[in-house]
Amino acid sequence: MTSILANIVLGLFFSASVAFASSGSSDIDLTTVPQVVEKSRPYVVEIIEPDGTTQSVTGISNGANIDAVLATLKLPVYSEDRTTVFPEIKMGIGGKITLNTAPVYTLIDGKKTSTIRSWQPTIGEILTENGVEMGDDDKINFSLDTEAISGMEIRITRVARTTVKESQQIDFKTVKKEDKTVDEGKIIVQQKGVKGEKLFYYLVIREDGVQISKTLTKTETATEPTEEIQIIGTKPVITVACGSRADIKGWILEAGLQYGVKPNSLCTLMMKESRGNPNSVGGDGAYNGLFQYEAGFWNRASSSAGYASASIFDAKAQIFSTAWAWSHGLRSRWPAD
Repeated sequence: MTSILANIVLGLFFSASVAFASSGSSDIDLTTVPQVVEKSRPYVVEIIEPDGTTQSVTGISNGANIDAVLATLKLPVYSEDRTTVFPEIKMGIGGKITLNTAPVYTLIDGKKTSTIRSWQPTIGEILTENGVEMGDDDKINFSLDTEAISGMEIRITRVARTTVKESQQIDFKTVKKEDKTVDEGKIIVQQKGVKGEKLFYYLVIREDGVQISKTLTKTETATEPTEEIQIIGTKPVITVACGSRADIKGWILEAGLQYGVKPNSLCTLMMKESRGNPNSVGGDGAYNGLFQYEAGFWNRASSSAGYASASIFDAKAQIFSTAWAWSHGLRSRWPAD
């Protein structure tokens, strides 16, 4: 096929050149020859029908794309047809175009007749592609899974009263359950949600294939949705700088859980006040310990928290006393974080 195409291209080129030479005087301006060749690109078009039969058409065109070339050669082409060309048209030397024509069908829908072109393999897929709906009571001369063969006449008989069924998804609910054993901020999907399905039945009345009414007659739930269950962690965790002592971190977590205070906030204030040093002394000896208590407030807070006899430098006593103070509206005793 390649050698045949090459001979056709050379032959058409030669013929165009000879025709040009014979039409003028013997004094030919050779600089004009490339312009003639540029506008006289030879093509051979191989047309392949849906049943496999082929035919070839040759001609010359100056079209800049496949559609323009086929239009010049007066070959009918539809949007559903498939075309390829070799070599590319932009090379300006002509070539071979392969035209695969799409299968053609006659659709008789009620009293309306139309011609459709489609590459779909079955009757049902052709109807879907063209937006043709079938009601439960409608009749068709082929089953929807019938293999589509070009030239078929598809006939749909529209029943005057037709029931059409449509479906709609039902969103699932999300249930959230708090769990003190799971770290705060962590979410565990205990049960994945699944959408349900609701069915709608309509009475559709058509006249001569034209819908004039659509009335909802019944609804039913085909599948109930499955709720999604999420476990929301509420166990206090420390995610900020909090010194190097594990026992201090443990007491902060314990105190935070007992008094409903965020451990991160306790750590942030502790590091700001003492850098995590239980023996820290500040303000000329007026403020002491992890959270820099003055003696009077320390006596009140430690006694209320159950550490009346504890030293002001007792790390655990200071942590629990501070958590107690915060939970009782005494956060203002310290500057904001």
